[in-house]
Amino acid sequence: MKEARIAAQKAEELRKEEERKRQEEERKKREEEQRRKEEERRKQEEERKRREEEEGRRQAELREKRKAVEEKRRAEEEKRRLELEKRREQEEIARQKAEEAQRKADEERKAREKALEEARRKKQEQEAMERARLLEEEKRRVEEQQKEAERKQREVIARLQQRKAEKERREKELVENETKRAQEIYVSLRKVREAIKMKEEHERKKEHEAWRLQEVKAHEEEKRRRSSVSCARKEVLREREEAKRLSMIEGPRRSFSVKPQRAPPPVPARPGDNKPVAPPRPAPPNNTPPVRPRRSVKPKNRTNVIEWFQQEELSKRICYDGDKILPYFHGIISRQDAENLLVNKPPGSFLLRVSERVWGYTITYRAPERCKHYLVDTSENTYQFFGHNQIAHENLKDLVEFHKQRPISGVGQELLKLPCGQDSEPPDYQELFNPIEKPAESFSTKL
Repeated sequence: MKEARIAAQKAEELRKEEERKRQEEERKKREEEQRRKEEERRKQEEERKRREEEEGRRQAELREKRKAVEEKRRAEEEKRRLELEKRREQEEIARQKAEEAQRKADEERKAREKALEEARRKKQEQEAMERARLLEEEKRRVEEQQKEAERKQREVIARLQQRKAEKERREKELVENETKRAQEIYVSLRKVREAIKMKEEHERKKEHEAWRLQEVKAHEEEKRRRSSVSCARKEVLREREEAKRLSMIEGPRRSFSVKPQRAPPPVPARPGDNKPVAPPRPAPPNNTPPVRPRRSVKPKNRTNVIEWFQQEELSKRICYDGDKILPYFHGIISRQDAENLLVNKPPGSFLLRVSERVWGYTITYRAPERCKHYLVDTSENTYQFFGHNQIAHENLKDLVEFHKQRPISGVGQELLKLPCGQDSEPPDYQELFNPIEKPAESFSTKL
């Protein structure tokens, strides 16, 4: 680059020197032409003056010196011819000088052009070398970028594979935990059912004892009633005998009628004819939970879930707030569909959906880093999250309202702030309200 700049500077200096010489030659030409023109004007002026003088003299000496004038005229013509030849020679010399100067200028111009061409060729060679070097550097840089991109791609693939393995491990752990939890729920349900059965047996024994006591009391009351009836009959017979005796003493002229002091009690039927009516069987205590149909540990299919919802939950209007559906209630949607509904929502958004994995519901919560899913247990006629020391609520609305003020967990501090409603028509819970054909095997199968 430095040599190219030096060559360019030399070429520029040669061009300026050539321009200066050309201007100097043109200036000299103009001065020479001007001198020549001034000489011609001067000579013409002198000739004009001389001609005027000669004309005067010719006019004065016309008659006397005609011959001399003629000779002088011829001499003048010869002189002019000689001057003209001399001028032509001068012009020829000037033309030759100009041609010589033009030839030198052409030679100098060709030399300068050759030098410029040589400098241009060197410059082009240097530019070509520079372009080749730049292309080589660009190629090396592109190769490095490709290698870096491949390395980053390998790292991304490795991270994705690691995340996939971690996700599979978590899903496996979740499935194992859910299976374990389902088994625990099954065991707890069996224990609860056994406790309910024992409680019912105890209640039946208590009812039987109460029934026996009622029968004893009924028998005693029947005996008392029979004794009172027997006494009343004896009193009636005695009064009749007394009336007959008095009538016989007073005679037939006196009519006498004895009225009993009190009406005799109605004679009951014989003891063997009708048995005493037993008191009605007492109703079960109000605190005893209604007996729920037995069902499998988990739903077998989607139809089982819809049947369970229509038979047990819809009658309690569990998804209603007055006459309207709860704004965060959804139907049987998958885990991925719930996360897709919440992916563009702010943290704190949530929805409640019917679960296909348990007899209950799932609350999907939008946390800052990901979506979380909490199962709602309905096995005890209450609504609470799975786990120990969970607060039971009467319905889903109370559960949600409670966790709008109190976080679900102490670690995540999950507060249910913004409900996520429907974004499609018809809503995804429509199938829960449509009647279905009852399958051959109900979901309430024996364990």
